[in-house]
Amino acid sequence: PVVKDPKTAANTSPKFDIGRNFANKIWNASRFILSHIDEHSESSVQHAKLTALEDRWILSRLNATIATLETAINAFHFAEAATALYAFFWTDVCDWYLEIAKARIKAGDATVQQVLLHTLETSLALLHPVMPFVTEEIWSKLPNRKSMLVTAPWPEPDANRVDGAVEAQLAMIQAVTSAIREIQNRYPAARGKSAVLVPHDEQVRDLIERSRPIIEPLTGVTIVENAVNGAKPADAATAVVTIGAGVRVYIGGVIDRAAEAATLGKRRDELKKFIASHQQKLGNEAFVNKAPAQVVQGLRDQLAKQREELDAIEQNLADLGP
Repeated sequence: PVVKDPKTAANTSPKFDIGRNFANKIWNASRFILSHIDEHSESSVQHAKLTALEDRWILSRLNATIATLETAINAFHFAEAATALYAFFWTDVCDWYLEIAKARIKAGDATVQQVLLHTLETSLALLHPVMPFVTEEIWSKLPNRKSMLVTAPWPEPDANRVDGAVEAQLAMIQAVTSAIREIQNRYPAARGKSAVLVPHDEQVRDLIERSRPIIEPLTGVTIVENAVNGAKPADAATAVVTIGAGVRVYIGGVIDRAAEAATLGKRRDELKKFIASHQQKLGNEAFVNKAPAQVVQGLRDQLAKQREELDAIEQNLADLGP
């Protein structure tokens, strides 16, 4: 809701803040990209020649987002379209691609410049209907720009650039990176320490090995062991990646076993209560038939996540020992 600020008498709303922060994000990301692009750079990308996983991933996400937008707009689901745009630019472009490719960007890699310019150009075109002024201003600063964004054609999705396998691989890398960061956030003593990764199978091990240049700079750790039969270090904090085949992440020498067991035990008991409550609701045929479909599906999704977390906690408690 819009309310009047008692100090400034200006109309305010949390949604205004979201929009302002997003506009700032677009502006700052665009300024960073343009500061690292040659003025003669071209936005055409030869997809077949791309070798870096992150380049193929961001173009896959871009084209999947265009397709999602077309479906949402054609169905007059404008909120869904705006949400998809927000998630793509803030999360995929800024939080992940720019961070992963930062070293290549600063080194002046020609391929990453092309991918960046193409992604920015297309993102501005997609954002223009909902954020016309800031996108038009940024568009005017792109290399070799002679016409206004408002007259530019709407981007068309290229199904050949949507690659589920590439997205699954990057999702695994993101999950491993997030797991390491989770340990670092829970245990400040883990920062700067090395990590041991125990993947479920050799395929995941090989992916992690190829992705060391991504994972290590993003987390500030050195992966000292990456083996299917890897051993857990003493007094190690643990995080479990549950997507795909799964990975166990260890950073040794950071936990108090008794305190950790107590914390995990408390969370385990909470999860068991939540799971029992959700199972009871979903087992009630009257509730399932009468409740909105999205509510029922939301409960099912929540239940699945809680079961995954409970399994991970049970395994962590078993690793701690008696």
